[in-house]
Formats: sequence, structure tokens, C-alpha cells
Amino acid sequence: MLKGATLSFLGPLDHVGVAVRDLEGTTKAYVDAGLEVVWRGEVGEHRVKVVFLKKGGHAMVELLEPTDGDSPLGRFLSRRGPGLHHLSFLVNNIDESLAQAKRQGYELVDTLPTPGAMGRRVAFLHPRSFNGVLVELVENR
Repeated sequence: MLKGATLSFLGPLDHVGVAVRDLEGTTKAYVDAGLEVVWRGEVGEHRVKVVFLKKGGHAMVELLEPTDGDSPLGRFLSRRGPGLHHLSFLVNNIDESLAQAKRQGYELVDTLPTPGAMGRRVAFLHPRSFNGVLVELVENR
């Protein structure tokens, strides 16, 4: 796939993003199954409502509901329906990680970080670089 990629720029898994049409109903299903809500909010820049859940460990589940049907997530739901949307990995310096990803030949969705949930900076790498999976970088703060 990519040649000469010798430096790793991805840290540990932070969360799995799941696109949903019914945020409250889906949240209830996860809570009833034993997960706990750790953050709830709206990310206007990405036009989504978000709930983060977890149980032990570090990795979380992020439920995402679009606030606008014409948003990237709204279009994703129209084309593919609810389900896995992205994998998110922690990075210590998102600017350096984006630059390294670009140098190594990964296709960037975002050339600059944007504000994400929980006040963290995020950027996405194109699914073509990861065999069909959208990858998010999230700055570890």
C-alpha cells in the first residue's frame, strides 16, 4: 500500500465512532448493557451531537448523530446507514502527526486540525489509506 513508511504516527486507540440516527435510544442501549456516559455534547464545527461511553480501560465508544442531514455524517448515514464510522487514535502532537502522515503518503481528509468533542483537536485521514476505514487523529490532552 504505502512504501517507505517506517515511522509510526498513531498512538493507542482512543475510541470507535459509531454513526446513529437515534442518539438517545442508542445511548440507552449501551447504558443498559453496562457502559457509562462520560461526555455528552454537540460539536458545531462537525454538525453532530455526541455521546462518549466507556467501561474500564481507556478506549471509548463515541455515538454520533448528525444535526444536519447535509453534513458529512448525515451523508454517510444516507449512503451506508448506521454503524461503524471511524477509528480514532491518540497522538501527542496532531500537527506533527499530520505532517508525518502526509510525508509517508497517507491521504489526508483534513490538512489542519479542527475542534472536536471534549475540546480536543482532531483531523481525519482518508479511508483509501486504511482499506476503507476512516481514521481520526485526536490530540492527547
